[in-house]
Amino acid sequence: PEMRHKEFPKLARKRIMKRTTHDSTVKQFEVRPHACTAARFFYVLCSPRPPALLPLPPFQSTLVEISDVLEVKVIEASRDVQKGIAGVDQAIQDIFAELNQDLWLVRREHQYVLDQWENIKIECENRGKEIEKYGERLEGIEGERATMVARELRTLVETLSATAFKSRTDIERLVEGEAFELNTVLIVNRQSHAELLALMEKAQIIVAMEARMNWEVRQAAWRQLRHDRCVREFHEDLTAK
Repeated sequence: PEMRHKEFPKLARKRIMKRTTHDSTVKQFEVRPHACTAARFFYVLCSPRPPALLPLPPFQSTLVEISDVLEVKVIEASRDVQKGIAGVDQAIQDIFAELNQDLWLVRREHQYVLDQWENIKIECENRGKEIEKYGERLEGIEGERATMVARELRTLVETLSATAFKSRTDIERLVEGEAFELNTVLIVNRQSHAELLALMEKAQIIVAMEARMNWEVRQAAWRQLRHDRCVREFHEDLTAK
């Protein structure tokens, strides 16, 4: 080829010009990122993207905080009803402790025995009121849970809609899943509370029945004690005469 270039200088210059023209033409079509395009691409990579799941971690943490706060309230309500029922049971035991003293009972009139039953009846009613109040507090706590969670769900929908990263249908599907799970929790909690209250009310009926039976036993004991005392005093009078 070198000899050919020497022999044909015009042909060699023509080949050089063709190569130069071809290279310049190819360079015009090379991919060169525009300044604005590169800047936008860099912004997308470096700036925080608003995915649809971005508000969910704060939402989940808020639900945990709500659950912790309400759990404390449930524990407080349980302790209060436990103290209330224990106080009522102690009052009933004190009444029977007095009725079980034969020497004390035999000197009392029948109206005293009837009055003691009224006191026992009042204490049993107070015991039932403690259970009812406990049930109302549990229902109020679950109502508060539903209100707070509904507010957080609305906030979640507004946040996801504001990001506009997902379609409205995807947002609704996501929120429906969260709402279904939370509704399941509410239903399970209410079912557990209903079962617990049913057991407590059953125990309340047993306590009231046992109180009535024990009182009737002491009433019969009072009659027997009064009868024995009358017979003994009669014999003492006969012996004295």
